[in-house]
Amino acid sequence: MPDLAESLDNCVSGRELRYGGFAADVTIAAELDADSTVPVLVDGAFTDRHA
Repeated sequence: MPDLAESLDNCVSGRELRYGGFAADVTIAAELDADSTVPVLVDGAFTDRHA
């Protein structure tokens, strides 16, 4: 199974974010089980859904 952090680092969007000064955002995006809340789009707005 590919490493999520490595995959994000190597994808076009991940590289663009890193080069744009948003490396921390890419690192955070790769964190697994970092929170028990998942944003869910309901009627055009995000709401919390606990996993």
